[in-house]
Amino acid sequence: MMSIELKVFRNLWGAESQFSSDINILFAELHRLGFNGIEASLNEIHRLSNNNDEIFMECMRTNQLELIGICYTNWTDFIPNSWENLTVEQHLENLKRELEQMVRYQPIHINIHSGQDTWTIDEHERFFQQALILQANYPNVSSSHEVCQLKMQYEFRFLFFFI
Repeated sequence: MMSIELKVFRNLWGAESQFSSDINILFAELHRLGFNGIEASLNEIHRLSNNNDEIFMECMRTNQLELIGICYTNWTDFIPNSWENLTVEQHLENLKRELEQMVRYQPIHINIHSGQDTWTIDEHERFFQQALILQANYPNVSSSHEVCQLKMQYEFRFLFFFI
């Protein structure tokens, strides 16, 4: 018989201003509040841990938190004006680099913010065909794509691709 377990994760976006920017205090408070884990990007992981992977991993273990990683193929952490008009190949290079770095932190899932609204359907298809091949290199962690609205022939609010 399969059992189902609900896990509650807190995205770190805004958490520092609500709690603390000290990783030890922040993670302890999230654990105390009953969160099972955090959702964080590489930028957030590096900033909170002062680029020290061991500190990040130890703080996660100490506070019994799991990680949902966020990977971006274009802009970083919703920073205004950081978006660039990139090619499919550039997005794929960014995805490969982000996945390689993120798996070091042993996430239970990776949420990939990918693609570009201005692409054609053919460009989107080409990107996702290659992205799924890159994701298959990491069979021990599930991953999905969260993309913004596509403004082509089709209207999609969010597309999720699970592997």
